[in-house]
Formats: sequence, structure tokens, C-alpha cells
Amino acid sequence: MRNLNAYTKYAVAALIVLLAAVVLILTYFRSGVGSPRGSRSVGLFPINEQHRWGYIDRKGKVVIKSQFSFAQPFSEGLAAVGVGEKYGFVDANGKLVISPQYGTVGDFSEGLAAVWIGSEDDARIGFIDRQGKLVINPSFSPDIGADNVFMPHFSEGLAAVGRRLTPDGELQYGYIDKSGNFVIEPQFTYAQPFSEGLAAVMIGSSDAQYGYIDKSGKFVINPQFDAAGSFSEGLAPVSVDDKYGYIDKSGKFVINPQFDYAGAFSDGLAPVMVDDKFGYIDKQGKLVINPTFDDAGPLSEGLAYVGVGGSDTTYGYIDKSGKFVINPRFDHAESFTNGLAYVRWGDNEGYIDPSGKIVWSSLTAEAEERIAANATATVVQRLAEATAAAEATEEALLEASYEATAVAEATAEAISLAEEDQRSRLDEATGELEYALEDLKSFLDSLQDDISSMDEPIKTITEEWPAMQAKYDQLVKEASRKHPDCDALDNYNFDLNDHLINIEYAWDDLELALDSAKENASSVQSDIADIQKAWSDIQNIIASGPNTQLDPGHTQQEIDKIISGAQEIISSFESKKKEAEQAGSINDQATQLYDEASDLYSSAYDRCDYLSYYWVDAAPLGFKGANLRAGPGYDERDHHRDTQRHQGRS
Repeated sequence: MRNLNAYTKYAVAALIVLLAAVVLILTYFRSGVGSPRGSRSVGLFPINEQHRWGYIDRKGKVVIKSQFSFAQPFSEGLAAVGVGEKYGFVDANGKLVISPQYGTVGDFSEGLAAVWIGSEDDARIGFIDRQGKLVINPSFSPDIGADNVFMPHFSEGLAAVGRRLTPDGELQYGYIDKSGNFVIEPQFTYAQPFSEGLAAVMIGSSDAQYGYIDKSGKFVINPQFDAAGSFSEGLAPVSVDDKYGYIDKSGKFVINPQFDYAGAFSDGLAPVMVDDKFGYIDKQGKLVINPTFDDAGPLSEGLAYVGVGGSDTTYGYIDKSGKFVINPRFDHAESFTNGLAYVRWGDNEGYIDPSGKIVWSSLTAEAEERIAANATATVVQRLAEATAAAEATEEALLEASYEATAVAEATAEAISLAEEDQRSRLDEATGELEYALEDLKSFLDSLQDDISSMDEPIKTITEEWPAMQAKYDQLVKEASRKHPDCDALDNYNFDLNDHLINIEYAWDDLELALDSAKENASSVQSDIADIQKAWSDIQNIIASGPNTQLDPGHTQQEIDKIISGAQEIISSFESKKKEAEQAGSINDQATQLYDEASDLYSSAYDRCDYLSYYWVDAAPLGFKGANLRAGPGYDERDHHRDTQRHQGRS
């Protein structure tokens, strides 16, 4: 009986830890951190077409064709994709820059990404850089949940990782720096990433409690909470006795525990649950949007998804005032990221823009046309029925007059909607212009860096070439002598080789910079075209009416200046490209010159070998006391001189 009680005690303790971890994870994801959809660095979004994954841009255009077994959002310019059962990374052009070789990967954060290395039974977590180099050895234990693996990531220079201190021991968490060294030793039951200088950690098992540590590992808020989330906008949600409130960084409650659930603050508001319904509070704890929703997410880009309808929950989006700007019609919704939000309805999925327009869906074009045709046919049929009824009876005619009034009201509403549509279209076109301007700046910066990186290789090649030619001329001069100096031949040959190596290394660097510059130059040209189109669209929208007093946000002079500056940088690259082509020609000439020098060196050195060994066997000729030299420098004249001396002595 004592054993049973002990087992029960440990089971309860384990259940408490598990529940605390679940609450922690829910708090983390409800806060909007690590949203599963959308790009956090480039305007690309993952899509699934017939069980193959690719990417679209903000307009819904497929820019990376569906070819992968899985795809994650972009992070810091790279995205994890699956090829078969292995993960690698692609760039924004869809090029595999890190080959598929890992069982599981995390997103890049602060230049590093966690990777799963080894078999499932002996898996370890390490970190790679953006070139795919393993910079932190795989020595950390994975945190395996019911459905997936929770991969660590760096935040504010540190990453929370797990390690088992003994092979069969419990997973303990600590924090490492980017060298892979523990700056806070493993000692916690669970640990969250750092946010605003503090991190929530859990200690204990049966009576697990959360507190907050600083980057030295010191508790600045003692463990006392049943659940805790990360700090956001100076406040963190915590739970005491099954009620949530908010604390500041001193650990003081600024909003007392009173909610059934509390999420992180974003844009000054946080979702909370009161009596099984969600609403939103401000930082004073005041309900600014009443709790009327069955589910609620954080504000992101001015909108938050909310669910209504109880067990048959449908999702839409509200603004900061609580007003629906996209009516509930989706079965699932996620936060807006970079101008789009992922949604599902029925058997379909896709992305919408802030106006609620579907920019991409899993529906085929034929299906969409069929739906549109059916809708049109329904409208035509109803119109015919209404006309027949109006012609049949006076009552119907009277009803038709009412309908005419409704049409007039609808016309006025249509004009109002047209004005709203014009403003919406202008906002969209302005957004496209800003995206294009942002991309142009990024590619121009990269192009300028590439142009600058060409200077040193070109200088090296042009400086090494005359010196190489001079050494070749010295080699020619020495090799053309009837009896060359073999030691001098070696030096000249080695010098030639050194110059060639320097030229070839410099050319390799130049070629890399040139290839990158060509890609960036092409991107710049494309962005210039996008800017021109977006600006043209803005002018057409303003001219279309009904409201002609719309602000385009830019002037023609500003746009012309930006395009002119970009074209000047393109021109400078074209000039630099000619210098690079000349350097390439020098590289080819240097290789040819070295080949000629090698042949010349070999021929001259053969003559050295001949002179070294031709007179070695001089004794049979009767030379007595002759000091014959066997080696370079002994030639026919030396032989003739020694022969005459021998004859004179005899």
C-alpha cells in the first residue's frame, strides 16, 4: 500500500509538470511567436498543391514551384524544405543552398538554426550557420512532444537547450551562447527563450513553479507561478491558483489575477478569457473589447483573428475597436504576416489580404469558374422569377416598386462601396510600391557590396600579371643560354607558379562576386519594373474617381530620383564588369603563359641534366688529376680545356 501511494504521488507530480508545460506552450504560440504560416524575412508563403510544397508571393503568384515534400516559412532569407524524409534549406529563388541531410530543423534565428543529427534512438541537436556549416556540435537532447519535436532557437544571444545529465535521467534545461558553451548550466525543468532581457523557467516536478531569470542565470523574480509567458511590451502573463494576471519586470502584479486565460500584449492589447469567452484588455487591465468570442488571437498588422459560433466556430478578423473588417466565414484562421493570413474553409485552404480577398487558394481554376458560373446562374434565375411575378399581379408590381427603391438605395451604397474600393485599391497599390522600394534598396545594397568586392581581385590580377611576364622574360633569357643556370631556372619557375596561383585565386573571388552581382543586377532591373508598374497603377486609381483627392504617398520626382539612382548603380556595375572581363582575359593569358614557361623550363632543365652526366665517366679517357665537374656548368669548352691540359702534360 505504501508503494501504491508513492506511485500515485509521482504520477500526480508528473501530470502537474505536463499540464504546466502544455499551458506554457499554448501561451507561447498564442502570443504570436513562431506563427506556422507566412514569411518573416521575404514576401513568400508556403503552399501545398497535391501533396507537394512550394511558395507564392504577396500577389498569390507561384514563384517557387511545388516540388518539396514539406516547406516551412522563410526566416532570415532561408526556408527549410523537405526532400523525401530529409530537410535542407532554399533561398528566395528556390535554390537549395543547404543540402537535405537532417531529420528535423528549426528556423534561422540570429544567424543560426537548430538541426537534428543522428538516429531517432540517439538523436542530438546542433546548430548550423547560413552556409550550412555545423558551428555548434550536436550535444544537446531534443525535446520531443506528442506530435513533434520542439527545436530550440537563439533569442537575445542565448538559446534554451536540454541535456540529460545521466543517460536515463530527466531532461534539464540551460542556456548556451553562439559558441555552444553553457553560460547558464542545465538546472531547470523547462526554460523559455529570453524576451526583453528575462526568461521564464520552471523548477521542481511535483510542485513545479515558474520564475524569471536574467542572463547571468540569477532569479530576479522568484519561482511562485503555476504558469508563465514571455515578456511583451513590458508585461508578462502569469497564473496563480488557476487565474491569470500580468506582472512587470519587478515581479509586481500590475493587473491582478482574474482571467481564465491571458495571452501576450501586442499593439497595446492582449486577449483574455472571461467565463469561457474571449475579449481584449489594455495595459491598465480595462476590457476595451467585450468578451464575446469563442477564440481569439493576438493583434498583428492591425488585425486579430477571432472565432464565433460555439461548437461550429467560424473565424473572421477584427480591428482594434472590435469591429469586424472580415466577416466570420473560415473554419480556421491565423495571424497576418507580411500582408497575408492563412485560412481554411471546408476542404480548401489559402491566403487572404487585409480586405478579406482570397489571393491564393487550393481550389483549381476550373472549380472557381464553376462556382462563379453557378452563382451567376442563380442570380439570373431569381431575376426572371421576380420579373414574372411583377408582370402577373398588381401586388407584384407594387413589390417591384419597393424593389426599385431598394435598387436606388443599393446604388447609393454601391457608390459608397466604390469609394471604399478606390481607397482600398490605392492602399494595395501603395503597399506594392513600398514592397518594391524595400526590395530595390536591399538588392542595391547587395549590388554595391558586390561591386566593392571586385576591386581587390581586379587589383591583384592586374598587379600580378606584369610581374609574371617579367619573370617569364627572365626565364626565357636564362633558358636561351647555351648552358643555363639550373638553380636560376628553378627560382623563375617557382615565381611564375606563385604569380599564377595568386591570379587564379583572385579570379575565383572575382568570379563569385561577378555572379552574385549579375543576379542582384537582374533583381534591381525587375524591381525597377515593379516600381514603375505600381506607380502607374496608383496614377490610374487616382484618375478613376469617384474620389480624386487621394494621397499617393509619393511624388513623381521622388520615384524618378530613386529609379535614376538605381540605374546609375547598374551603369557602374556594367563598367566594373568590363574590368572583370579584362581580368578574366588576363587569367587565361596567365595560364597559357605558364604552360609555355613549363615547356621551356622542362627543355632547359633537360639540357642541365645532359651536361650534369655526360662527362661523369672521364677516367677511361686517361685523364689524370683532371678536376672534372659533374653537374650544371660543366660544358664543352671546359672539356676542351681539360683535354688540352692533359695532352700538354703527356
